Amino acid sequence: GCYQMKDKDGNIIYVGKAINLFNRVNSYFRGAHDYKTTKLVSNIKDFDYIVTKSEKEALILEYNLIKKYDSVLITGHKFSDNDSIGSGLGMLFLATANGAKAKIAADRKRSLAGGIISLVESQGFDVFCEPEEALKLCDDKTLLIITDTHRPSLVDCPALCEKAAATIIIDH
Repeated sequence: GCYQMKDKDGNIIYVGKAINLFNRVNSYFRGAHDYKTTKLVSNIKDFDYIVTKSEKEALILEYNLIKKYDSVLITGHKFSDNDSIGSGLGMLFLATANGAKAKIAADRKRSLAGGIISLVESQGFDVFCEPEEALKLCDDKTLLIITDTHRPSLVDCPALCEKAAATIIIDH
């Protein structure tokens, strides 16, 4: 299913998807976390969750949540690999099919998926941007989708997590 974390004003500050909602949500309140996760947890005042019957249904739910935002930025973990970039391309397709402006933020110099990035760009698709450019594109109407990690501190540009209006994490 999907879960939404809300602040004291009822604003959604975080959206995630998990096979086991209880375990994923509970993980935020156990053990030590990095600064950004600790800050996120301190701002959580309420949760909403939606139980789905399948991963496909959860993906459709995420698709519908994407519709609420004007633009979408997608990023994966540092040293992005083929799995991270491939997941990002899938989310890019969902976002653009829904009419949103979307880009994948990836540090090309550190990416382990240079072959995929080069292939996509050689086909004329302008879908990648450097993390610094993503920060400039991000505003209060931007949805951030993080793929292939559930820790915001591990993404190519952690500052995006604080600047985006909402965040969806897709991790397996």
